[in-house]
Amino acid sequence: MPLLYIMDGTKPCVVASRGGHHKAPDWLLNIKAESRVRIQIGPVSWDGMAEIATEEEREKLWPVFIESYGGYASYQARTTRQFPIVIITLCED
Repeated sequence: MPLLYIMDGTKPCVVASRGGHHKAPDWLLNIKAESRVRIQIGPVSWDGMAEIATEEEREKLWPVFIESYGGYASYQARTTRQFPIVIITLCED
């Protein structure tokens, strides 16, 4: 699933917005069931562990997502669901 991401240090982060839909994207349900993920940025792939950001982490990261893509603000206005932010810790080879 192609997603916009930001980096928090060495950790890629994504938003589970589903374009402002009232239901979470299926990939978020998969992560909740199994936190091991495989991500690809450009031609490079990594294995990693995904976790949903704490409220404190989300408060720090949400403005960075809005700055990167203003559409997230309008997506959020479409629903009462707060979009989780997923932080991925890359595994060493």
